[in-house]
Amino acid sequence: MKEVTYGNRIPSIKNGTLAVDIGGTNTNFGIFHKKKLLLSLHFKSSEITNFNHIVKRVLKHIKEKYSITCIKAGVAAAGRLHKNNIELTNQKWNVKKKDLPFTKVRLMNDFQAMAYGIDVLSKNKILLVKPGTADKGPRVILGAGTGLGKSILLHNGKGYEPLPSEGGHGNFAPMNEDEFKLVKFLQKRLKREVIEWEDVLSGRGLTNIYLYLNSKKFKKTKHTQKIIASGFHSLAICAGRNTDPQSKEVFKYFTRLYARCARNFTLDVLASGGVYIGGGIAANHYAIFRKLGFAKEFLTAHKMKDFLNKVPVYVIKDYNISLYGAAASVE
Repeated sequence: MKEVTYGNRIPSIKNGTLAVDIGGTNTNFGIFHKKKLLLSLHFKSSEITNFNHIVKRVLKHIKEKYSITCIKAGVAAAGRLHKNNIELTNQKWNVKKKDLPFTKVRLMNDFQAMAYGIDVLSKNKILLVKPGTADKGPRVILGAGTGLGKSILLHNGKGYEPLPSEGGHGNFAPMNEDEFKLVKFLQKRLKREVIEWEDVLSGRGLTNIYLYLNSKKFKKTKHTQKIIASGFHSLAICAGRNTDPQSKEVFKYFTRLYARCARNFTLDVLASGGVYIGGGIAANHYAIFRKLGFAKEFLTAHKMKDFLNKVPVYVIKDYNISLYGAAASVE
């Protein structure tokens, strides 16, 4: 367990809010009071076998160390909400609302939580990458991490309400000869016919694109050997983004596909309220959205370029946005 505190002093409180963000790689807990994040606790999702046991461990820890009691909880997870349970996409364990020891509990998809977090996050944690003029029309949020998450936000007259989505599992459609070759490569590598968007826009998507580009002759560097030694892990590819020629090309490819996916999602719902890009890759590498042709690809449309020109695009720089959103959902 890794612990991070925010601020100089953690107050003793009896009416705190527990926020949880369960991802494919990490499970993060945030302790909030009056919408302020006091501390966070971080676990590897693969090390968890029973969610209730981890919740009890966290509650015991904050009670004994800080005299904090949480009475409400917002739980967000990469998965499908079904009958007051979350069926996790990437784990063998699930979340059951009835088992959680709080007076108020709300369960949600991880990108629903991100959507709730947009309006409570500090403005300096959100980066404008393409200017535009937002109105109260629909917003969309998408983000690559372990997988590819999406959510639609609709204004209800008072604020925005997020809708869950599993759009990351939609079929990836190649647009040119090289991308058709990429699909053929992935069909062979993954041993299935259907290639999904998250097969190219995710951590493993970076690995897939890197391996596809292996057939092209890039100059090898010291970092190339590190990537090979890591088993072509996405974190090693990310670390070589500015120094390794093949990693640079991977990010150009990745950014182009990201922009296309965002453009299509924007047109699906006429998202005049803006596009928000979240997820771990965006939070750690937000510069790619300004430098690698994202805006140019986003505006590549046959008939709707005027509409797309008006839509602002933002990148969320704070990895804790899902915790902020989960906490805000029960306030």
